[in-house]
Amino acid sequence: MTTPPVTHVLDSTMTHRESGTGAPIVFLHGKPAISYDVADQARHLDAWFDALGLRDVVLAGHDWGGALAFDWAAVAYRTIRTRRSTLT
Repeated sequence: MTTPPVTHVLDSTMTHRESGTGAPIVFLHGKPAISYDVADQARHLDAWFDALGLRDVVLAGHDWGGALAFDWAAVAYRTIRTRRSTLT
């Protein structure tokens, strides 16, 4: 398995996996590593999307990630193709 790309975002380091072609699918997991503050999470997510130049994204959130997906997509709706949430 290869080492995932590292992106420095604000005061954090974020990693991700890339696979396949087409619209990017971003999965937000259920337990945040930086903070339980939705505004703080959204700020980091927004900066990460900008750093990677992500647009037309399928956003999938699980548990806490689902709450973040709902909150963030309401503000960044031009970036999102569709949003899905599970166990939120």
